[in-house]
Amino acid sequence: MTQLIEGTAPAPAPNPVTGQVEGPRKHCWECLRRRLVCDSVRPVCNRCRKNGIVCPGYGEQQPLRWVKPGRVTVRNRRRPKAGSTTTAKRARVAKRTPDSTDDDPVVDGDAVDQSSSTTSDLSSSDGELQSQSVARQLFALSQPRAVDSIMRYDIWCENFAGIEASYIYNVEMYERSTPLKLLRHDGEFKMPLATIARILPAAIKGLFIIFALGHQMYKLPGDAEENVRDRARSAIAFWTCQVIRTLNEDIAEEETRASDGTMTGVLMLMLADQQIQASSRWRLHYSGLMKMVRMRGGVEKLWHERPHMHNTIQTWVLGEVFANTTSPSNDQLMVLTHPKRLAFTESTWATIPPVYIGSICPPPLFRAVIRINHLRALASRSVYNPNFPYSPPSSSSSSSSSSSPSPLPSDPSTPSPWSPSSPSSHHPPSSSSSSFTYSSEDDIPLYTDAPTLLAHILAFSPSSYVDAHGSQDAREYWLLVVRVYHSAVVLYCILSLRGLLLLPPESKDLERTVRAHYDRLLLDLKAGLRHEGFRNCLFWPLVVAGVCAARGTAFERAFIADALRDAVKDVGSSMLLLARKVLTVFWASGKTGWDDCFDQPYLFMA
Repeated sequence: MTQLIEGTAPAPAPNPVTGQVEGPRKHCWECLRRRLVCDSVRPVCNRCRKNGIVCPGYGEQQPLRWVKPGRVTVRNRRRPKAGSTTTAKRARVAKRTPDSTDDDPVVDGDAVDQSSSTTSDLSSSDGELQSQSVARQLFALSQPRAVDSIMRYDIWCENFAGIEASYIYNVEMYERSTPLKLLRHDGEFKMPLATIARILPAAIKGLFIIFALGHQMYKLPGDAEENVRDRARSAIAFWTCQVIRTLNEDIAEEETRASDGTMTGVLMLMLADQQIQASSRWRLHYSGLMKMVRMRGGVEKLWHERPHMHNTIQTWVLGEVFANTTSPSNDQLMVLTHPKRLAFTESTWATIPPVYIGSICPPPLFRAVIRINHLRALASRSVYNPNFPYSPPSSSSSSSSSSSPSPLPSDPSTPSPWSPSSPSSHHPPSSSSSSFTYSSEDDIPLYTDAPTLLAHILAFSPSSYVDAHGSQDAREYWLLVVRVYHSAVVLYCILSLRGLLLLPPESKDLERTVRAHYDRLLLDLKAGLRHEGFRNCLFWPLVVAGVCAARGTAFERAFIADALRDAVKDVGSSMLLLARKVLTVFWASGKTGWDDCFDQPYLFMA
C-alpha cells in the first residue's frame, strides 16, 4: 500500500478544461496591482494571458521592472494647488476610460501622471486623453513581448513621444522589413524620430501615429478579441480625423497650401489610407497632390529647388509606375512618368543607389516597366479612340496577326531608347505638368515596338547586373532579388501587351518564355519569402505571379493566396488582403487577360 510521506501533500490535479495545474488560490503580482481576482493558474494566469500581459508570476517577492532613467516612481503627497483640479481630472480619465471593464488592462498610472505634468501647460480635451489611453492599451495588447519597453514611455505627449515612434519604426517596421540588412553590410539606418519629432508638422506627427497603429493592428493574432480591434479602429479614426482637420487648415491658408509639409502629409495620408483600408480612393489623394505640384511650378522645378524632397518625389514616381501596372490600360496616370518627362524620370531614378528602400527593382528593369506602361496607354487609345490611326486587327484577321509582331509600326531608322546616344531619350523636360488624360496621340511618342522592348528585357542578365552593382558578400541574395524582378517584368510585358495585340497572342515561343519565367519566379519567390526582410519588397512580383497563375495549377494558386495572407502580419498592411481578394475573384472568373484582372486602378505598393 502506498503511504504518504509525513509532511507532504498530494500534487494538485490539472484543470480538466485548461489542462493547466491550478495551485493554491494565490493572486499573481499583476492581478494584485490591478486589484482583480486571479484564477491562480500556473505558470501564468489566464487573465494576464487573455489580456496579452506578461504575467509576473507568484513569487514571494515582486519581480523588478525596468524603469526609464530619471523617471520618478514615488512622490510625496502634496497639497493641491489652485487651478490643478483640471489636471487631476484628466489624469483620472486617462487612467481608466468610461468604457473600460475589469478585464481591460489599466494604463500605468505613473506614466499618466508624468504625461499630465509634462502637458499641463498645453490645451487638451478630455476626449483626446481618452483616445490616447485607448491607443496606449492597444500597444500593450498587440505586442505582449514589448510591454515593458513600450508601456514605460509617455507616448502621447505633445512632442509625439519620439522614443515610442523610434521603437516601432526602427524595430517593428524597419529592421524587420527592410532588405538592406541582407543586401548591404555597411551599417543600419535608424530613423531619429525622437530627435526630429519637435520640428515635424502636426499632420505628419499624427500620420506616424496612424502608421504605427495600423501596423500593430494587422500584426494582431487571428484569435485576438474583437474589442482589441475595435479599440484600434477607434484610435485610428480619431487620429485620422485630427490629421484631416490639420491638413484642411493648412490647405485653406495660401502660404501653406502647397508647402513641402502639406504635400508630404497628403502623400503619407494616401499611403496610410491604403494601409488601413486599401481601395481605389487613393486616386483622390493623388489628384490633389498633383494639383499642388502644378502650383509649385512642376515636378522638375520642385526637384531642382528642394533637394530634401527628393525621396518624396521618388516615392511619387514609384507609386505612379507600379500603380499603372495594376490599373486598366485605358486609365493610366502619366503625370510624373509622361513620355515627355522620360529623360527626367530616368535621371532622377539614376541618382538613387542600386537598392532603394522603396523598391528593390533594378533601375534598368524599372525603366522597362515605364515603357511597358506607355505601350499599354498607346494601345488603349487605338482601341477606344476611333480617330487613332493605328487600330489593332479585327477578329477576322487574328490568324494573320501572328505573323505581324505588332500592329503598331516602328521606324527602323529610329535609334533604340536603351542606347545612351539615343536622341529620343533626351527630350527636354516639360515646364508644366500634364493632366490625367491625353490631348492627342502626339503626346505619347512611340519609343519602340513591343517585340523590340521584350527582346531588350530578355537580354537583361541578372548575373552581370549583380557583378556590376551588387555586393559580393551578399551575392546570393542579390541574385535572388534581381532574378525575381527580371522574371516578373518579363511576365508583365508579355501578359499585358499580348492581351492588347501588341504581341502575337498565339505564339509558341512566347508560351515557352512565359512558362520558363513563371516557374523560375515561383521557385525564387518561395526562397525569398523565407527571409523576413524580403516579404515587404516582393509584393508586386507576387501579384504578377498571381495573374500568371490563372493558367497554372490549383496548388500554385493556393501557394500565392497563402503567401499574401501570411505576409500581412509582416507587412502590416491591408493591401495584401485586397490583392488576394482581387486575384481570387480573377481566378474564379475563368479569364486570363491582364486587364480582366485589374478592372479598377489599384495601388499595390507595400
